Formats: sequence, structure tokens, C-alpha cells
Amino acid sequence: DSDEVVNAFIKLLTDEDSSVRYITASALSNLGKDSDEVVNAFIKLLTDEDSYVRYKAADALRKLGKKSEKIKPLIEKWLQENQNSENVGYVIDEFWEIVAAE
Repeated sequence: DSDEVVNAFIKLLTDEDSSVRYITASALSNLGKDSDEVVNAFIKLLTDEDSYVRYKAADALRKLGKKSEKIKPLIEKWLQENQNSENVGYVIDEFWEIVAAE
């Protein structure tokens, strides 16, 4: 069942090994699921300690945002809440085409 696979991936996104989080984020991104659980998991990764994991999460949200209107408001909220965070610099380019597109 695909929901079981997605749930297993979401659990792996909290693994202590950043390589596991990165590979899992890549795999989950390729599934193209835009459920609330998946989107929220990617949003949490935007503040991951590993810059590659943050980038992969931003890339996944960008891809999902191209096909789902519910992503843009979540990205805008995250950017507003984290505007003074060093993490914004890592992900803003990924989000620009979604946030700036009208």
C-alpha cells in the first residue's frame, strides 16, 4: 500500500543520519505525494542541520507547489516566520518561482 510506504519514509526523515534523511527526502519527493503529512514533513526539514537535506526539502516543496495550490500559502507562512533565519538563504531560490508567480 502506498500510504504505508509514505508513512515509512516520513518516519525515516527524522533519522539521526543526515544521509538517510537526504536519501529519504529524495525518494519521497519522487513519489509526488502532496498529503498534509508529506508537506509538513518537508517543511520541518527546511530547518534541518544539514544544508543538503534543507535543499532537498525545498526542492521537493517547489516540485509539489507546481501542481498543488495548497503549497504556496504554507511556503509563504514559513518564509514569514523564518525571515531572520539563516535557513531562508538556502531555500529562497527554490521557492521564488512559486511565491513570485502570480
